[in-house]
Amino acid sequence: MSNKIESLKAKQEELARQQAELEKEINEIRLAEKKGVIEKIVAQCNEFGITSKDLAAALSKTKKKKGPAKAFLPKFQNEDGSKTWNGIGPKPAWLKDLMASTGKDADAFKIKGA
Repeated sequence: MSNKIESLKAKQEELARQQAELEKEINEIRLAEKKGVIEKIVAQCNEFGITSKDLAAALSKTKKKKGPAKAFLPKFQNEDGSKTWNGIGPKPAWLKDLMASTGKDADAFKIKGA
């Protein structure tokens, strides 16, 4: 059993070494490709008179803008409907107090269809 474990460990070490070599090779290839792409971009910029400001403006437009925070519909409400909770995060104090005073659990204050 010990020989099998040692053999597996040796194989794992060899595979890890190969993986490191392959990752290094991949990174070198990507770097070479990146340099080529940059050279093409610079040539195009020179040809069309595109400035670094033009590029910065274009790149800033490609970033995804965050929209407004998603509103979650309320799932719980107090008896008169004046206070609500969407069920996310800790229970609000009004719900805890209501549960304690009525002896009911939170499901008793769940909005129907929510």
